[in-house]
Amino acid sequence: MKNYIILLRTMMRSLFRSSPGQKRTRLAAYIATGIGMLFIGTFVSVALAYVAPHFQSAGVLAELLTSVYSAVFIMMFIFGTVGIMSYVYYDKDSEFLLSLPVKTEVIFMAKLSVVYVQEALLSFVFSVPGTIAIGISTGQGVLFYPLVLLA
Repeated sequence: MKNYIILLRTMMRSLFRSSPGQKRTRLAAYIATGIGMLFIGTFVSVALAYVAPHFQSAGVLAELLTSVYSAVFIMMFIFGTVGIMSYVYYDKDSEFLLSLPVKTEVIFMAKLSVVYVQEALLSFVFSVPGTIAIGISTGQGVLFYPLVLLA
């Protein structure tokens, strides 16, 4: 377990490291990605806030929430598959990690955990703003928002 935590922490830190020549390029990529995600999140939130009262008046608000979560799940399934293939199997550090005095199962689980954390954060970014906009536009109670975080 100790090796797993050390590997996981090191792999998470290495995701955001860059060589001195790549700092500007990577920073620009992070900024562009952040702006793009902010634009998409805002668009989706406004669209869901607009249509949610209509779905509520028709009595199918639960189906709207289910379709939002289903869309995020499908997106995470596709991106997660690509992430697992690229990070777990085709990564450049695999030979180095296999030479360490750590079991291969620990290395594999640490790599899968890194992909899981990335996908969980991405799904949080895509699902929570839209469902909070649904809750605000339909006047949901206080219990709705903790349930959104759990979902």
